[in-house]
Amino acid sequence: MGILCLACLWAGWQVMGRPYPARNVREEDLPDAILPLSVIIPARNEENNLSALLDALSGARPPPAEILVVDDGSTDETAAIARQRGIRVVPPGDVPPGWRGKTWACWKGAQAAAQPWLCFMDADTRPSPPGLAVAWHLAGRLNAAVSVAAYQRVGRVHENLSAFFVLAMSGGVGGFSRIRRRVKQGLFGPFLLVSRQHYERVGGHKAVKAEILEHFFMARRFLETGVRTEILPGRGILDIRMYPGRLQNLISGWRKAFSAGAQGSDPRLLFLTVLWMSGGVMAVFLCFGATGLVHPAVAYGGYPLFAVSYGLALRRVGKFAVWCWLVYPIPLFFFLLVYSGVIGRRQPATWKGRSVEE
Repeated sequence: MGILCLACLWAGWQVMGRPYPARNVREEDLPDAILPLSVIIPARNEENNLSALLDALSGARPPPAEILVVDDGSTDETAAIARQRGIRVVPPGDVPPGWRGKTWACWKGAQAAAQPWLCFMDADTRPSPPGLAVAWHLAGRLNAAVSVAAYQRVGRVHENLSAFFVLAMSGGVGGFSRIRRRVKQGLFGPFLLVSRQHYERVGGHKAVKAEILEHFFMARRFLETGVRTEILPGRGILDIRMYPGRLQNLISGWRKAFSAGAQGSDPRLLFLTVLWMSGGVMAVFLCFGATGLVHPAVAYGGYPLFAVSYGLALRRVGKFAVWCWLVYPIPLFFFLLVYSGVIGRRQPATWKGRSVEE
């Protein structure tokens, strides 16, 4: 049993233990001129997020040449907020059959953009002042499509329940994996920076128009056409606060994200992630329910080892509360219950008033 626990911890190390190479960008490496890129923001009912994102973009050093807000059928003040700030609003029109709302909005935004580099950003992201320039510099230097694992900001207490969803998402994408070059690495949906040349080579969002998690399948398209992809850690580059508001918003949001996530992950990454989290469940069982079945060192030692393992991983992906790893069974079992459908089973998976099937 002890060997099995160690194997599960090893799986977590393989999934989340990537030592990032020394790719620190010095301030003198960044350009002084306006960045030759178009920031494309697909926005559906984002009046509570859009102002803060536009504020962050206005403080970018240096700023992007163009910002487009693609109003994806909003029924709130999303478009008005953008226009009040002098931002161009792109009306994409009705979503055609066979398309998802976001892929259609991104595609129409790319068609309307005028710059040689395209940066797709979700409205709930917040780039740091040099964040865009750092991502653009690395994309050009590496000749790659760059995605950023946005650093999670947590507001209300219940938002900490996203902890294991974020770990599972990070593990499945492979951005923090030590074996990333031997697996099919994905991309993170909230941020993608790519040259127009590479975007058009893979067919853009039209090539993944029917996918719920378009970033997973866009990564495959890049791989198939020989375009390199790179994932950057978000801390100091890009923040995000996912699913604020009521607990039901959080459940609906993660159900949307995970409704197709497993099929987009590399099976090896998926196996290692499941093994790592299963080890945490086993440690809880041994510590509190089966202490007489194994040696006391195994029964009582597994829990703190997995707690530390999860704590170290959470530090890499967001600013979660300490209790998320000290009493990790709470967010872990919440993740398992939502993922299995025990919580939220009766409600269809929806987001922004639209079914994920639309």
